[in-house]
Amino acid sequence: MRGNTDDTAEYLRLRLKNAGCERELFASDAMAMLHEAASGAHRDIDRLATTALREAARRKKKLVERDVRMRCTSPVFRRPDGRRMLAA
Repeated sequence: MRGNTDDTAEYLRLRLKNAGCERELFASDAMAMLHEAASGAHRDIDRLATTALREAARRKKKLVERDVRMRCTSPVFRRPDGRRMLAA
């Protein structure tokens, strides 16, 4: 697993800030789940975060919380080199 939950939170804050968002969009427990599911891999973090944000918007929530994040869990597969890969 790459980095830790704080690294993932910092990465997402930077990505969101670059998109013009200054407020927190992920609860801390949802952030921890996202980090674990993506094994700290930025591409997988991006995919899971996008899916979670879409689900939260669909439910008219202003914050991605644990229940939203859990609904967005995708199956994880292993690449030939052993790294994790999320299903599209």
